[in-house]
Amino acid sequence: MKTALLTILGIAIFYACALLARSTYSCELVCSRCLTSKHVYEERLLGLPLQTRTTDGEPGEDYQSVFGHPCDHAFHRGGFGLQTFSGISCGITSEGARYGFRDRAVKMAFAAGKRCHNQSLTKRTLALIDRVTPPDPMQSPPGDEIDSKILTILVRLANDLPLASDDRRWSLILKTAENNFAKTQSPPSGPKP
Repeated sequence: MKTALLTILGIAIFYACALLARSTYSCELVCSRCLTSKHVYEERLLGLPLQTRTTDGEPGEDYQSVFGHPCDHAFHRGGFGLQTFSGISCGITSEGARYGFRDRAVKMAFAAGKRCHNQSLTKRTLALIDRVTPPDPMQSPPGDEIDSKILTILVRLANDLPLASDDRRWSLILKTAENNFAKTQSPPSGPKP
C-alpha cells in the first residue's frame, strides 16, 4: 500500500514538473524577396520538442506581377517568442535585426512600384537591394553585423522611396543609391604602399 502511494505521488510530482517545464517557442519567418511571412510554433516538454506546426502569416507583396513568376522564397528568421509557465518573453533574432532594414527597403520599393506603375524601376530598385544585401541568409557574409555604409544606403533608400511620386523622382533616388553603393565597392583611393 505504501509503495503504491509513493508511486502515485512520484507520478503526480513528475507530471506537475512536466507541466511547469512545458514551453512554446514561436518564430516568424519572413521572405527577403516578397515579404511573405510564416509562423513556426514548437511545443516543448522538458526541453524536448513535442509538436511543430507552421501557419501562414502576412501574404507579402505581389512579386509575380513584377517578375512574371512566383517568388522562390528566401526565408529568414524575424521575431521570436517563448512562453513558459513562469512568463512570456519575446524579441528579434540576429537575422531579423540584420534583415529588418532590407525588408523595409523592399516594402518601400514595392509601394513605389504600385504608386508609379513602373515595373522597370521596381526591378532595378529590388536588384540594387539584392546587391547591397543578398536575399538568402546563406549568401550573406558571416557574422551578425551589417556594414554601417550599407546600412546607411538601405535606410536612406527606404526613407526616400515614399517621396517617389513619379518616375523622374524615383530615377533620381535610385541613381543616388546606386552611386552611394558603388562608392562602398570601389577600392580605397590614395597612395599605394
